[in-house]
Amino acid sequence: MKKISILMVYVCMTSLWTSCNKGDQFLITNSQIGQVSLSSSHDQLIASFGKENLKDSRNEGTGMISTEVLFKDPNNNIHIIWKTPKKLKPIILRIDNANSKWTTKDGIHIGTTLEELEEINRGQFKIMGFEIDRQLAGTVTDLEEGALKNSRIGIQFKLTKDVGRNYMKLIGNKNISSQSDILKKASPVVKSIFIVPQQ
Repeated sequence: MKKISILMVYVCMTSLWTSCNKGDQFLITNSQIGQVSLSSSHDQLIASFGKENLKDSRNEGTGMISTEVLFKDPNNNIHIIWKTPKKLKPIILRIDNANSKWTTKDGIHIGTTLEELEEINRGQFKIMGFEIDRQLAGTVTDLEEGALKNSRIGIQFKLTKDVGRNYMKLIGNKNISSQSDILKKASPVVKSIFIVPQQ
Protein backbone atom coordinates (compact mmCIF):
# COMPACT_ATOMS: atom_id res chain seq x y z
CA MET A 1 0.00 0.00 0.00
CA LYS A 2 2.85 2.36 0.88
CA LYS A 3 4.55 1.70 -2.47
CA ILE A 4 1.32 2.41 -4.32
CA SER A 5 0.86 5.72 -2.46
CA ILE A 6 4.41 6.80 -3.26
CA LEU A 7 3.90 5.91 -6.93
CA MET A 8 0.66 7.93 -7.08
CA VAL A 9 2.40 10.98 -5.59
CA TYR A 10 5.25 10.62 -8.09
CA VAL A 11 2.85 10.44 -11.03
CA CYS A 12 0.95 13.52 -9.83
CA MET A 13 4.16 15.49 -9.36
CA THR A 14 5.88 14.61 -12.63
CA SER A 15 3.23 14.21 -15.32
CA LEU A 16 3.20 17.12 -17.77
CA TRP A 17 0.13 16.15 -19.69
CA THR A 18 -2.29 14.75 -17.11
CA SER A 19 -3.71 15.89 -13.80
CA CYS A 20 -4.81 14.06 -10.65
CA ASN A 21 -7.91 16.21 -10.79
CA LYS A 22 -8.90 15.79 -14.42
CA GLY A 23 -11.69 18.34 -14.03
CA ASP A 24 -9.05 21.04 -13.56
CA GLN A 25 -6.73 19.84 -16.32
CA PHE A 26 -7.87 22.42 -18.88
CA LEU A 27 -9.47 25.00 -16.58
CA ILE A 28 -9.05 28.78 -16.92
CA THR A 29 -9.61 30.84 -13.75
CA ASN A 30 -9.17 34.49 -12.80
CA SER A 31 -5.53 33.87 -11.90
CA GLN A 32 -4.26 30.91 -13.89
CA ILE A 33 -4.53 28.68 -16.93
CA GLY A 34 -3.99 25.13 -15.76
CA GLN A 35 -0.71 25.03 -13.84
CA VAL A 36 0.46 28.40 -15.20
CA SER A 37 -0.47 31.30 -12.91
CA LEU A 38 0.03 35.05 -12.90
CA SER A 39 2.65 34.53 -10.19
CA SER A 40 4.64 31.88 -12.10
CA SER A 41 8.26 32.75 -12.86
CA HIS A 42 10.17 31.30 -15.80
CA ASP A 43 12.20 29.15 -13.39
CA GLN A 44 9.00 27.76 -11.89
CA LEU A 45 7.73 26.89 -15.38
CA ILE A 46 10.96 25.01 -16.08
CA ALA A 47 10.44 23.04 -12.85
CA SER A 48 6.82 22.26 -13.76
CA PHE A 49 7.07 21.58 -17.49
CA GLY A 50 10.74 21.07 -18.29
CA LYS A 51 12.93 23.45 -20.29
CA GLU A 52 12.36 21.44 -23.45
CA ASN A 53 8.63 22.28 -23.29
CA LEU A 54 9.13 26.06 -23.18
CA LYS A 55 9.74 28.20 -26.26
CA ASP A 56 11.03 31.73 -25.62
CA SER A 57 10.88 34.56 -28.14
CA ARG A 58 11.22 38.32 -28.43
CA ASN A 59 8.96 40.67 -30.38
CA GLU A 60 11.32 42.87 -32.38
CA GLY A 61 8.67 45.57 -32.71
CA THR A 62 7.72 45.93 -29.03
CA GLY A 63 10.74 44.33 -27.40
CA MET A 64 8.41 42.21 -25.26
CA ILE A 65 9.67 38.81 -24.11
CA SER A 66 7.26 35.89 -24.38
CA THR A 67 7.20 32.19 -23.62
CA GLU A 68 5.02 29.49 -25.14
CA VAL A 69 4.28 26.46 -22.96
CA LEU A 70 4.28 23.49 -25.34
CA PHE A 71 1.84 20.59 -24.91
CA LYS A 72 1.66 17.27 -26.74
CA ASP A 73 -1.33 18.70 -28.56
CA PRO A 74 -0.10 22.13 -29.76
CA ASN A 75 -3.71 23.37 -29.79
CA ASN A 76 -3.44 23.55 -26.00
CA ASN A 77 -0.27 25.67 -25.88
CA ILE A 78 -0.28 28.62 -23.48
CA HIS A 79 1.25 31.98 -24.41
CA ILE A 80 2.91 34.14 -21.74
CA ILE A 81 4.16 37.72 -22.02
CA TRP A 82 6.58 38.81 -19.30
CA LYS A 83 6.70 42.10 -17.43
CA THR A 84 10.51 42.32 -17.66
CA PRO A 85 13.30 40.45 -19.52
CA LYS A 86 14.09 38.63 -16.24
CA LYS A 87 10.82 36.71 -16.72
CA LEU A 88 9.85 36.84 -13.06
CA LYS A 89 6.18 37.76 -13.47
CA PRO A 90 3.73 37.50 -16.41
CA ILE A 91 1.66 40.47 -17.54
CA ILE A 92 -0.62 38.29 -19.62
CA LEU A 93 -1.52 34.62 -20.07
CA ARG A 94 -3.36 33.78 -23.28
CA ILE A 95 -4.79 30.85 -25.25
CA ASP A 96 -5.90 31.31 -28.86
CA ASN A 97 -5.65 28.05 -30.80
CA ALA A 98 -8.84 27.09 -32.62
CA ASN A 99 -9.08 23.53 -31.27
CA SER A 100 -7.90 24.28 -27.74
CA LYS A 101 -9.46 22.27 -24.91
CA TRP A 102 -9.12 25.12 -22.40
CA THR A 103 -12.38 26.38 -20.90
CA THR A 104 -13.63 28.50 -18.01
CA LYS A 105 -15.84 27.08 -15.27
CA ASP A 106 -18.75 28.80 -17.01
CA GLY A 107 -18.04 26.96 -20.25
CA ILE A 108 -16.41 29.77 -22.26
CA HIS A 109 -13.94 28.41 -24.79
CA ILE A 110 -12.38 29.23 -28.15
CA GLY A 111 -15.30 29.24 -30.58
CA THR A 112 -18.00 30.34 -28.11
CA THR A 113 -20.52 32.45 -30.03
CA LEU A 114 -21.86 35.92 -29.20
CA GLU A 115 -25.25 34.45 -28.33
CA GLU A 116 -23.72 31.76 -26.13
CA LEU A 117 -21.75 34.35 -24.15
CA GLU A 118 -24.92 36.41 -23.69
CA GLU A 119 -26.60 33.31 -22.31
CA ILE A 120 -23.71 32.58 -19.94
CA ASN A 121 -23.61 36.23 -18.85
CA ARG A 122 -27.43 36.27 -18.58
CA GLY A 123 -27.44 39.60 -20.31
CA GLN A 124 -25.94 41.76 -23.01
CA PHE A 125 -22.40 43.13 -23.00
CA LYS A 126 -20.15 45.39 -25.05
CA ILE A 127 -17.08 44.68 -27.16
CA MET A 128 -14.43 46.93 -28.69
CA GLY A 129 -14.65 47.76 -32.39
CA PHE A 130 -12.42 46.08 -34.98
CA GLU A 131 -9.55 47.27 -37.19
CA ILE A 132 -7.65 48.76 -34.24
CA ASP A 133 -4.80 47.37 -32.11
CA ARG A 134 -4.84 43.60 -32.70
CA GLN A 135 -4.69 42.91 -28.97
CA LEU A 136 -7.74 45.08 -28.32
CA ALA A 137 -9.96 44.63 -31.38
CA GLY A 138 -13.08 42.64 -30.52
CA THR A 139 -12.33 42.36 -26.80
CA VAL A 140 -15.16 42.43 -24.27
CA THR A 141 -15.08 45.82 -22.55
CA ASP A 142 -18.20 45.79 -20.38
CA LEU A 143 -20.18 42.84 -19.03
CA GLU A 144 -22.66 45.32 -17.56
CA GLU A 145 -24.70 43.77 -14.73
CA GLY A 146 -24.37 40.24 -16.07
CA ALA A 147 -23.42 37.09 -14.22
CA LEU A 148 -19.80 37.51 -15.37
CA LYS A 149 -19.41 41.12 -14.22
CA ASN A 150 -16.85 40.19 -11.53
CA SER A 151 -14.84 37.92 -13.81
CA ARG A 152 -11.25 38.97 -14.58
CA ILE A 153 -11.01 36.66 -17.58
CA GLY A 154 -10.52 38.55 -20.84
CA ILE A 155 -12.40 37.53 -23.99
CA GLN A 156 -11.66 38.53 -27.58
CA PHE A 157 -13.94 37.95 -30.57
CA LYS A 158 -13.34 37.64 -34.29
CA LEU A 159 -15.91 38.03 -37.07
CA THR A 160 -16.72 35.02 -39.24
CA LYS A 161 -19.16 36.41 -41.81
CA ASP A 162 -18.99 39.26 -44.33
CA VAL A 163 -21.54 42.02 -43.74
CA GLY A 164 -20.55 44.14 -46.73
CA ARG A 165 -20.55 47.91 -46.29
CA ASN A 166 -22.05 47.53 -42.82
CA TYR A 167 -18.61 46.39 -41.70
CA MET A 168 -17.63 50.05 -41.45
CA LYS A 169 -20.04 50.34 -38.50
CA LEU A 170 -18.08 47.69 -36.63
CA ILE A 171 -14.63 49.22 -36.86
CA GLY A 172 -12.87 51.86 -34.80
CA ASN A 173 -12.15 52.69 -31.17
CA LYS A 174 -15.70 52.37 -29.82
CA ASN A 175 -17.93 50.05 -27.84
CA ILE A 176 -20.45 47.89 -29.69
CA SER A 177 -23.43 46.25 -27.97
CA SER A 178 -23.83 42.49 -28.29
CA GLN A 179 -27.42 43.35 -29.23
CA SER A 180 -26.27 45.09 -32.42
CA ASP A 181 -28.04 43.52 -35.41
CA ILE A 182 -25.02 44.14 -37.63
CA LEU A 183 -22.66 42.53 -35.12
CA LYS A 184 -24.93 39.49 -34.88
CA LYS A 185 -24.98 39.13 -38.67
CA ALA A 186 -21.17 39.08 -38.62
CA SER A 187 -21.37 35.95 -36.40
CA PRO A 188 -18.57 36.69 -33.90
CA VAL A 189 -16.91 33.81 -32.09
CA VAL A 190 -14.32 33.85 -29.31
CA LYS A 191 -10.80 33.79 -30.79
CA SER A 192 -8.76 34.35 -27.64
CA ILE A 193 -9.10 34.04 -23.86
CA PHE A 194 -6.62 35.76 -21.57
CA ILE A 195 -5.98 36.82 -18.00
CA VAL A 196 -3.97 39.76 -16.66
CA PRO A 197 -2.88 40.80 -13.13
CA GLN A 198 -5.45 42.69 -11.07
CA GLN A 199 -4.77 46.42 -11.09
